[in-house]
Amino acid sequence: MLDPPLLFLARHAALALAVSVFLGLALPPLASLLRLLLLPVIVLLLALALLRLDLGRFLGYARRPVLLVGFVVVKQLGTPLLTFALLKWLQAPDALILGLVLMAAAPTVTGAPAFAAIMGLDVAFATAGVLAVQIIVPFTLPFLALELLGLELKLGAVELMLRLSLLVAAGFALSQALQRTVLNPVRVAQLGRRLDGLMVLCLGTFAIGIMAGMQEVALRQPGFALLLTVGAYLGNLGLQLLGVLLFANAGRGVALTAGHMLGNCNMGLVLAALGDDAPFAVSAFFAFAQLPMYTLPVMLLPLYRRLLGTTTA
Repeated sequence: MLDPPLLFLARHAALALAVSVFLGLALPPLASLLRLLLLPVIVLLLALALLRLDLGRFLGYARRPVLLVGFVVVKQLGTPLLTFALLKWLQAPDALILGLVLMAAAPTVTGAPAFAAIMGLDVAFATAGVLAVQIIVPFTLPFLALELLGLELKLGAVELMLRLSLLVAAGFALSQALQRTVLNPVRVAQLGRRLDGLMVLCLGTFAIGIMAGMQEVALRQPGFALLLTVGAYLGNLGLQLLGVLLFANAGRGVALTAGHMLGNCNMGLVLAALGDDAPFAVSAFFAFAQLPMYTLPVMLLPLYRRLLGTTTA
């Protein structure tokens, strides 16, 4: 019964994701309702990424530690520090500095393999990058948030580290539980595109839910909302370009995939870890930062096809 809608979402993933983020802005009651699902959706997305892991190709990248370790170092340390230095030099507003640096310090968006499939990028490298970054982020983000940015939070670095670790561990545990019960590798292969559709559904649910309260912000503080949105688009595109340039020698497919993973970050994980301690500016920026994350794949798809010489949908 669920096959047709899941297959439809898999086939029209780019458009469905772009529409979902605007639904969150246009329908506040729906956004408020789905916001209750943000935490389980974040965990489920990580579990789905693990289930769709191509072990053979993943091990291939694991045998190229320079590439994978280089990506992790650039993603979790290089880009936040560079972003912080650049924004300070530009004397950017504090809200942008806070939001963009935390975005850069966040792990790669868990849906990166789904986005990679949509755009014809390297799904195996996207999955390897997601897994590697998830493991390291509990140790890097607390330092960057509390020491570099000087966030004044009720929780300390150790508690933030534990919260992040628990969220990541929950995703791994759910993946293992599903593999041992209803979704063994054979079943995963049989479901194929249906799981892709489920991931798109989860990403869409997250996009709608995180926009809760943002319509009011956009109407009451349009200048602030515009600042965050423009900053998010520039930050996303700038980090993508940086990734493409830094990893150009690894091949066009890997370079474009690395760029996408640098620019699109799992801000939901950070928001979930911060909980009620999240400053308003961070919550608002993370919400409006979903606009480039969900609309750029549609806008950039023709460019990716041209660069990669594919017709991947």
